[in-house]
Formats: sequence, C-alpha cells, structure tokens
Amino acid sequence: MEAQRFGGNVPFTATRRAVEDIHINGYVIPKGTELYANLWALHNDPDYWDQPEVFRPERFLTNDGKEFIKNPKSYAPFSIGRRNCPGETIVYMEIISYFSEVIKKFEISTPPGIEPDFNFIFGLVCRLTSQPLCFKERKKEMKYCANKY
Repeated sequence: MEAQRFGGNVPFTATRRAVEDIHINGYVIPKGTELYANLWALHNDPDYWDQPEVFRPERFLTNDGKEFIKNPKSYAPFSIGRRNCPGETIVYMEIISYFSEVIKKFEISTPPGIEPDFNFIFGLVCRLTSQPLCFKERKKEMKYCANKY
C-alpha cells in the first residue's frame, strides 16, 4: 500500500463529466465540465500523511503492527468513486503474488556505495528513474520431515 501511495503510477483519474452544476466553497463547476482527481496530490497531502515524501510502509499498520489499516483517508490508488478500477481485486492479488515470490527467491539491494534513487519521471504514467539493483539468490533451506509410523 505504501508503494502505491508513494509511487503510484497513475497521477490522475480518468476524466468524469459533471451531470449538473456543482457548488463547492463558493465556486460553481458548470454542468458538462470535464473533471479529474489529482491522485498524486491526494497521496502527498501533508494534512493526511506525516512526511509524505518519505517511504514508510509501517504507516499502513496499526500501532501494534499486527493489522493493516483498511480504507485510510487520502488513499485511492485505483481512482475515486463508483467507477474506480474494476480490476482492483485482481491487481492486489497479482502485486502480492509477484512481490512475495521475488522476495522469497532474492535478496535485493543496490550496488555497494550507491543509494536508491526515488526520483520519478512524470507523464501519463509515472515511473521511477532507472537504477542499478543487485539480485542475490537466496539459499534454499532443506526441510526434513520425520514420518511417525
């Protein structure tokens, strides 16, 4: 969840259209206006996120670290509203499956003396700048089972 908040690859939602005049804080958004939400601003709002520029996965855990915080405010990696991404459930399953398999098989680090680079290339889709990474294969532990017959 923190990876999606910190480095979400889609900075804006798809456009929506106002079906009627909308009055917000003394402003009027006329019927027919095309609208979109700025997800980057939502995920980097210091009113909701303490030090939003810092990658801290623990911010999505309860204080005792035993549970995930469900539906935190100012978090919408799959858009906002009734028409958010229909593949959200599948994406979560794929992210967990892919990430856990990679972590299970490799120790990942940067080369000695090189710090990770968290600079983004912004566009229709955002991505991190390319950087060197080292993947060291984890040693497989042999597990032995004793039959109790």
